[in-house]
Amino acid sequence: MSSSQKFPKALPPQFAACQAAINDTSIISITDLSGCILYVNETFVAVSKYLVEELVGKNHSVLNSGFHSSEFFAQMWQTIISGRNWHGEIKNKAKDGSFYWEDALITPVFNAAGKIFQFLSIRNLIRGQKKLPDNLAHDFLLEPLTLYRSLFNNSPFAIVIAEKATGKFMEVNQTATVVYGYSREEFLKLDVFDIRRTGNKEEFQTHFASAAYPADRNLRKHWKKNGSEMIVEVFVRELTYKGAPGYLITVHDVTYRVKMEGELAKEKLNKQKYIVEAQEQSRAAIGRELHDNINQLLVAAGLYLRNITVSSTRDQELLDTGIQILSKANDEIRKLSANLVAPAMENISLKDAIESFALNLKLAGTQAEIDVEINEKSLPENMKINIYRIVQEQVTNVIKYANARRLGIALIQNDGLITLEMADNGKGFNPQDVSKGIGFTNMAYRAEAYNGKLEITSAPGKGCRIYAEFHY
Repeated sequence: MSSSQKFPKALPPQFAACQAAINDTSIISITDLSGCILYVNETFVAVSKYLVEELVGKNHSVLNSGFHSSEFFAQMWQTIISGRNWHGEIKNKAKDGSFYWEDALITPVFNAAGKIFQFLSIRNLIRGQKKLPDNLAHDFLLEPLTLYRSLFNNSPFAIVIAEKATGKFMEVNQTATVVYGYSREEFLKLDVFDIRRTGNKEEFQTHFASAAYPADRNLRKHWKKNGSEMIVEVFVRELTYKGAPGYLITVHDVTYRVKMEGELAKEKLNKQKYIVEAQEQSRAAIGRELHDNINQLLVAAGLYLRNITVSSTRDQELLDTGIQILSKANDEIRKLSANLVAPAMENISLKDAIESFALNLKLAGTQAEIDVEINEKSLPENMKINIYRIVQEQVTNVIKYANARRLGIALIQNDGLITLEMADNGKGFNPQDVSKGIGFTNMAYRAEAYNGKLEITSAPGKGCRIYAEFHY
């Protein structure tokens, strides 16, 4: 190989990200996760004898020679989707019907989140098989920069190079001009602050020039030329371009993905609210049934028993015991009914409902410290019932299991956020032992129904703290 046929020692920095994907006279292709071809280089076209437009959008099955079994390709696919490289020899069929063998390496390409998003294939013709014509190999080696430029410009993602100190755009690819609507010439007159408008430009300039910027993976809004906005995810690499420190920034438009995620989250919340409300209706129906029917039957049974005439002291003792049992059952059903039916929030405030638990706690030897600071008129009725149920569940847990001397309950409102904290000094427990129990699961589910969360902090001998958030 003459010196004129060798790659230059230093390639332009904007192609640094692609440098590892190019080898002398290699056959290069890039596919998406489904195997659909996104890019092929000139050598691929020359060897396969297909045009670029006949390959892009298809998969490699267009080259299938019929030599390899389906198991062969299944094993290859299983290897690369598991995150490992596949290396082997493949017999392919060109467009003109001729066959050729390749030594192939297929490697998964990972994004910044560590997930596979493309596959890169690097292949070389095996000696003794069909080779590139000498004149084609010569032309290919003379134009490596064209290949790098093609990879840069034809990337499915918008790519820009920005100066680190000023944020000024120094280079953009063709996809960026399509996505943002600016021509290349217009882009090079702008800086990153023109497409990412922030409340405090000086703070963003400081952040942009800092070491923290390349690691910033937060979604952000970008503005297009026509004034519309999009939500993007960016991946940043530092480089030196034309003697100045800069960033190679790859931009993914995730507006549709975020919209779909938001709609799914909203649908999930609506379903959870529906389930919680249906659960309340079911509990109320059972409570009313116990109070209005079962309770009355027990009262009637007691009246009949009191009208029985007995002939011996022993029979009177048995009758009195039966009446006492009925009376206790009646009391228990009244308590159960009261627990099942939530108080009507239009008749009693949430604060009063929570403070009513203090008496039950006092009877169990637990001192209640209650702090409620909310504007109840601003809260939906179902949210207030949800909060009441969570407090009720934890008060029951403290009375039954905690052996606590104190329980603090704080319900605080701040803008669109309600926080509920309940902390006791009881015997505590291992949260992993109870986190899947019905009571705690139900409390967490109620918090999530209002776009919130619930956290449990406890340890043996350390008491228990329940913290919940509700957004409205």
